[in-house]
Amino acid sequence: MELLAIEPNVYYTVEEAAAKLRVPPRTVLRLLRTGAIRGVKIGNRWRILGASLLEMGQAPVSPKQSLTEVLERIHARQRERGHVPPTPEEVDAYLRAERASWDE
Repeated sequence: MELLAIEPNVYYTVEEAAAKLRVPPRTVLRLLRTGAIRGVKIGNRWRILGASLLEMGQAPVSPKQSLTEVLERIHARQRERGHVPPTPEEVDAYLRAERASWDE
C-alpha cells in the first residue's frame, strides 16, 4: 500500500484530503461540518490545513464547544463595533419560540 504523506503546512482541497485519508469526499465534508477537522471556506470551496488532518482524533472538539467558541468570537467582535449581542437567555428563548412554530 502506498504511503500518502500529509504535509502540515499545506492546504488541501476536499478531494485531496479525501485521497490522503482514503475516504469519499462526502466523508471529509461531514468531518468539516461536525468539527472533527477544521477547514477554511474560500468562496464555496473548502481548504483544509494538513495539520488539521494530522490532529484529527487526537483532541476531540465537541460541536457544542466549537459553537460556543464561535459565538464568543462573534459577540466580542460585535461589542468592539458597539453592538450589544443577545444574552444566552435571549437566544434560548428565541430558539424555543422558533422550534414551537415548527410544530404548529
